[in-house]
Amino acid sequence: MIIDESLAEAVRKGEKVSRHELMRYSVQIWADKIKKLALQPAIQGGRSEDSKIYVWQYDYDPDFLGYMKGVLKLEKFIASGGAII
Repeated sequence: MIIDESLAEAVRKGEKVSRHELMRYSVQIWADKIKKLALQPAIQGGRSEDSKIYVWQYDYDPDFLGYMKGVLKLEKFIASGGAII
């Protein structure tokens, strides 16, 4: 999952990105969380290999919580009656 919006935009545009940059600004997430969190593929309608790269659109804390910062906010939102569609 790509955590950097500018890198995600470069991937969407089909620009060449280095594997080092992709690794630096990506994190791993359990596959069953993709649907629950309504994550979108970086490339819409791409080949099956392309559709396995997702973009994190919620809050991210690079120093401690990582993507859990966004997950915790979503859990609070859902607990108060909200929903992700």
